[in-house]
Amino acid sequence: MNNLIHPLDLVNWILSTAPNNSRIIADIGNSALWTQYAIAKRGRLYKCFISWKFAAMGWGIGTAIGLAFADRSTPVICITGDGSVLMNGQEITTAKQYDLPITFVVLNDSSLGMVKHGQQIENAANIANKLPKVNFDKLAHSYGVWGKQFITLPKDPIQTGFPIVYDMLIDPNIVPPIDAHIAQLRDTSCQNRLA
Repeated sequence: MNNLIHPLDLVNWILSTAPNNSRIIADIGNSALWTQYAIAKRGRLYKCFISWKFAAMGWGIGTAIGLAFADRSTPVICITGDGSVLMNGQEITTAKQYDLPITFVVLNDSSLGMVKHGQQIENAANIANKLPKVNFDKLAHSYGVWGKQFITLPKDPIQTGFPIVYDMLIDPNIVPPIDAHIAQLRDTSCQNRLA
C-alpha cells in the first residue's frame, strides 16, 4: 500500500471545502470517474461539468479558462490528471496572464490512469500508460502561479479565487469506478453504427 492520497478522499475534500458557488470541471479520465462517483454518493447537486462524448484529454483545462473568462465572480475548480496537464497545461499561463479565478487540482500518479486500469481490468497488455514523474507545483512556479505538492490531504479548505495548482500525489494502485465506462466501450451496437 502506498501512503498516498486516495482519489475519492481527494474529490470529497474538494466538494466539502469548496465555496458553494464554485463551478467544478472534471476533465476526461479518472478525474471524471472519481468526481462523478463522489457526487452521486453525496446526493447533492453541484455546478459540475463532465464530458463523456468526444472530449479529449485536457478539454477541462480549456473549459476552465472559458468559464472563468465568462464570469470572474465565481471560482472555477478544474480536477484534471497529469496526462491532461502534460498535453494542455500551458494554458495555466493564460490563467496567470488574465488573473483568472481557477484552481487546478492535478491527480498525479505518473500514468494515464484510465488506460492503465482499463488494461488491467480487461487483462490487456500493460502498454502506453506510463508518464514521467513531474512536479506540477514546480511547473506552476515557473509560470508565476502558486503551486504546492501534497502526499496527504491538506487540513485547510481548498483555495480559490486566483490561479493556483494543487499537485496531488494519488495512490496509483486504486482502481477507479470504471465498470460502467468499460461496459459502454464493450457495447457492440455502438461499434456497428460507426462501421
